[in-house]
Amino acid sequence: MKKRFADIGIKRKSFLEKLEKPEKKDFHFEKKVFAKPEKKSFFQKNKKIFKFLFIVLIFSFFFYLFSLFYQKVEITIKTKPQQFSFEDKIKADTKISEIDFSQKIIPAKLLEFESELSESFPCTGQILKKAEGKINLYNAYTTENETWREKTRFISSEGKVFLSKDKIFVPGAKMKEGKLEPSVVEVPVIAIEGGENYNIGPSKFSVLAFKGSERFFKYWGESTESMKGGGKGGVLLKEDIENAKKSFERKIEEKIKNILKDKGGPEKFLPENCFSFSISEESFSKKEGEACENFDMKAKVKIKALFLEKSDINSFGEGLISLNFGDKRKFFEKEIKLTCEGKDFDKGVFSLNLKLNGKSNQDFDVNDLKRKIVGKSIRETKATLQDMNVEAKIKIFPRFLMKIPENFDKIKIEIETLE
Repeated sequence: MKKRFADIGIKRKSFLEKLEKPEKKDFHFEKKVFAKPEKKSFFQKNKKIFKFLFIVLIFSFFFYLFSLFYQKVEITIKTKPQQFSFEDKIKADTKISEIDFSQKIIPAKLLEFESELSESFPCTGQILKKAEGKINLYNAYTTENETWREKTRFISSEGKVFLSKDKIFVPGAKMKEGKLEPSVVEVPVIAIEGGENYNIGPSKFSVLAFKGSERFFKYWGESTESMKGGGKGGVLLKEDIENAKKSFERKIEEKIKNILKDKGGPEKFLPENCFSFSISEESFSKKEGEACENFDMKAKVKIKALFLEKSDINSFGEGLISLNFGDKRKFFEKEIKLTCEGKDFDKGVFSLNLKLNGKSNQDFDVNDLKRKIVGKSIRETKATLQDMNVEAKIKIFPRFLMKIPENFDKIKIEIETLE
C-alpha cells in the first residue's frame, strides 16, 4: 500500500516539535520517614556463640562426671631379683627344744638303729673254667647194682676226659625173654681240665678204668647235649676279700644316706656328714679260691644320725635373713645347706656350717604405696616411685586426668618380677 506524502509530513512535524519543545514534567518529593534502629544486647548479638559454649559446658560437665566414675590408674612396677648368699656357724643340740637365735643354736634329735647291708665285688683271679654236662651211662654187663667212686673217668670219642662229680649208683641190667636189657643212669660230669676245647657237642663215652677188659665194651655213655662252661673265668683271691672290707664302708655310705632319708621323712632334715656307723658280723658269699665272677659281702651296720626339723631350719634361716638384710626385701628360691664340721654323739652337740643362697626382691606394701600416691599429681607420683629406686609404668584413664584418684579401688598396682 502506498503511503501518502501528507502523512509523512505530519509525522515529521510532530517529531520536530518534540525536539524543539521538551516535555515538561512535574517533579515533587516524597518525604520518607525511616524508623530508628532498635539497639541489640551483647547476649543477643552473640546468641549463637553462647549457645555453643553452653552445649560445650554441659557436655564437658557430663564427661567430667563420667571420667570421675570410670577413672582408673594402673601402675606396673618392674623389679629384677638379686642373688644373695651368706654363711654362718651354728650349733645343734639335742638337749634344747627351742631355737636360741642369740646363741645361734637349733634343737636336734638323734636316731640310732641297725641294718643289714650288702655290696657286690669282682673276683679278680684268673683260672681256666672247666666244662660241665651230663652223660647217660648204660650197663649191659651185669644185673647187679653197682656203686662207682666219685671222679670216675669217661673219655669221649674226641679223646676228652670228663670226671663224674659224685658217686655213681649203677642199676643192674634186666633180663627180658632171655636177653639182657641195658640199664641207664644220668651222671653229672666235669672236664678233667679247664679250657674252651672241652665244650664238646653230643658224644659217646667209654669208661677208662675198663680199658683192655670185657667190661670196656659193656659199659658206655652218651650225651644228648653239649658240654658247657669251659674257658677263662674268675676266682676269688685273698686280696679280693681284703679290698672288699676296705671299700665296703665307702660303698654303703650312699645306701645309708638313702635309708636315713626314708627314716626321716619329708619333715626331717639330715645335715651333710652328720651320721656315723660301725660294721660287725661280716660274711662272704664265696670262699677264697672258689671260681666266681662276683661275690657279695654282707654285714650288720649300726647307724647313728642327727636329724633337724625342717620347720626349725626355715625359721632359723628367716631369722638370719632378717638380721643380715632387714625386712625391706622379699626372699625366694632359698636353699639352705648344712654341713657337720664337728660331731659328738655322746654329748649330743654338733657344730654346723650353714650356707644360705637364693634370690631377693624389694618388698612392696601395695596399700602403703597407695596411701603415698593417692590424690597426688602424676609428676609427684613419678617422683615417689623414683625415690623407691624402681622401674615403673603408669597408665591413667582418661588420659587428660593429671591426678591419681582419691579412691583406693581405682588404683591398681602390679609387681612384675623380671628374670
